[in-house]
Amino acid sequence: MAVEKGEEKTGNEEKGPISQDKLYEMVLGLQKELKETREAKSPQAAWNPEDVAKLVAETIKATGQNKDSIDVNYERGIDESQIPPDDYLGVKGGITFFAPCGGYVICDDLRKGQRVLLPYGKKVIFFENPAVTKIQKGKYEELLVISKYTSFSKKEVEWLRKHRHFGFKFHESIGQTINADVVRMQKLSRIMGNVQNYDVQDLLKHATSYGVPVSEDYDAVRHGLATALLQKEEAQDLEIRTKTFLDNSKDRMLYEKMSS
Repeated sequence: MAVEKGEEKTGNEEKGPISQDKLYEMVLGLQKELKETREAKSPQAAWNPEDVAKLVAETIKATGQNKDSIDVNYERGIDESQIPPDDYLGVKGGITFFAPCGGYVICDDLRKGQRVLLPYGKKVIFFENPAVTKIQKGKYEELLVISKYTSFSKKEVEWLRKHRHFGFKFHESIGQTINADVVRMQKLSRIMGNVQNYDVQDLLKHATSYGVPVSEDYDAVRHGLATALLQKEEAQDLEIRTKTFLDNSKDRMLYEKMSS
């Protein structure tokens, strides 16, 4: 992961991380200086572990960083001492998110028109361990496939809660069983998938036709349109079920009358 460039502050304030190019330039300078010093003492002298240790120590000191603030690669694994103590939610404090599908992957987000990566350099978040459950909807039963992901990082949990698909393609469950609302989430996820394919012109056109407020926050417009489409679909489903129920009632009454 690249070292980010920070702004230099004056006084007793700490300096932010320097750029990778600047760090590389400083290391080369220290290497040259150390080499010239050793050659002045003994032209044939070779580098030894003490030289390397000194070079690393001087580089860290020059950048104003300590070993805990240097960027690490969480994807490859880290030492236990590098885990941020205030970020861990504890074994029993993990927050579970679930998606109404057999598997779901999150690798980034889109915020303010820019791609935003996962915290701590993580490549993907994978919702796994799918389970099938039955949901009773009146006289009907619906089968739902659920996958889940549990996070033990405060930073990651907040990042997921701010994701543009949170509440649409995946949802939060804190120590509670999944209820019938998942049926609605599953439908909303399907509709949101279609709305995501609209270009800006089509998005605003459909939003206007459904009475959804339009703005330059296109993510909010997509969410509003998806909700409006879901409400329309639910109204149509209710109308069909009501009609089917009335038709069945008439048929039953007619049959009972003919049989009497």
